[in-house]
Amino acid sequence: MNVCPQCGVALREEAKFCLSCGAIVRPTPVPELQQVLHDATFAAAHVPMPDAPEAPVRPTTVEPSDLERAMARMKSYIGPAVLVFFLYQIFYLPGLIINLMYLREAKQMEQVAGSELPGTGCLSMMIWAGVLVAALVLWLVWKLLSGGLRYLF
Repeated sequence: MNVCPQCGVALREEAKFCLSCGAIVRPTPVPELQQVLHDATFAAAHVPMPDAPEAPVRPTTVEPSDLERAMARMKSYIGPAVLVFFLYQIFYLPGLIINLMYLREAKQMEQVAGSELPGTGCLSMMIWAGVLVAALVLWLVWKLLSGGLRYLF
């Protein structure tokens, strides 16, 4: 039986507050539960730490799984190559940047797949063609500005 801590009136076991004075009654803690909580807290606070490794652990290279290889072999870069072709026609510099990004991704996927992927060769050729066209345009502009085009026409 519980007793109110303020007025001393006897209370029922399940009472949460005193009906006489309104004080909140806290149930008396069970001694066994207190001991279990103390033991668990003590054990958690005194967990022995493992010894630190003597040498730093070097990261190992992760080999791609068979599923990753199969997924990489199914990848095609024909669609990105067509997109890059049209970007070159409209805007040269964004086309070149997108081409380099797709070509880099394609080369990484080829390493995972272990074989050449469709469209990768086209992306490589467009890099060379883009550089040659840019060089030709710059040469023509230089000739035009220097007055050297009168011999071409």
